[in-house]
Amino acid sequence: MIQNIANTKTKLKELKKCVNAQKELACHRDNLFNRHYTRLLSLFSDLQVTVNRLDENTKKIDPITNIIQFKNLEEDRFFISDEGQKLRNEWVKLSLKMQTDLKALYLFSKIFIDDFVGLVVLILDIKNKGILFTTKQGGYSVGVFYRSLIKYSGTNMVIRDFIIQNLDVLKAVEVYLSAYRNNYIQHLDTTGVKETKWTSHSHDGSIKFLGSRSSLTPKELTFVVHGCIEKIINFILEMRLK
Repeated sequence: MIQNIANTKTKLKELKKCVNAQKELACHRDNLFNRHYTRLLSLFSDLQVTVNRLDENTKKIDPITNIIQFKNLEEDRFFISDEGQKLRNEWVKLSLKMQTDLKALYLFSKIFIDDFVGLVVLILDIKNKGILFTTKQGGYSVGVFYRSLIKYSGTNMVIRDFIIQNLDVLKAVEVYLSAYRNNYIQHLDTTGVKETKWTSHSHDGSIKFLGSRSSLTPKELTFVVHGCIEKIINFILEMRLK
C-alpha cells in the first residue's frame, strides 16, 4: 500500500510540472489549475495518512496475534493470565482502529478519485462538450464520468482518444470502489441483507476479508486507484508534450 501511494504522489508531481510549463492552457485562467491541484493534494494527504496508519497498525497487530495464538496452546482455556488478557485487550484496540481506517480508506479514495476527475476535465478543457462528470448536487463523480463516456457519441477527438486509452482504468476503479463499499462498508450480501464482515491480517501488510475473493483487499484498492491515476496522467503528459 505504501509504495502504491508513493507512486501516485510522484505521478501527481509530474502532472503539475508538465501543466505549469504550458502557460497557454485554458486551465490556468484565474489560477484554476493551481487552486484545484492544491485541493487535490490535500485530499491525497488524507488518503496517505490513512494508508500509513493501516500499515503501521498491521505491523503491530501481526506479532500480537501470533503471541496470542501461541499462548492459547500454552494456557488453560478456562484461565487467561494477566499477560494474556493484556495482549487480547491490545489486539482489540488495534483491531477497532483498523476497522475504522478500512472504512476511511474507501471514503478518502473515493473523494480523491472524484476530485481527480474534475482536474482531468479542467486540463483537457472538455467541460460543456457533451460529457457529464458531476452529480445532481454538483460534486465531481468518477461514476458519472465513466457512464457518460460510455454513452458518448460526439466527434471531439480529445474525448474520443481519452475514451480509447482510459475507459478500462475508469471502469476498474469504479467497479472496485463499488465492490469494496458494498461488501465492507455497507456490509450488503447479494440479497441486500446487512451482515457482519470480519478481517484477518497477514504478514505482508495486507488485510484479507474472510469470505471475499482474495484480491479484494485495501492493498489492491490502492493499486487500482494508482493504476487509474497513472494511466490518465500518462495520457495527459503524452498529449500535452506533443
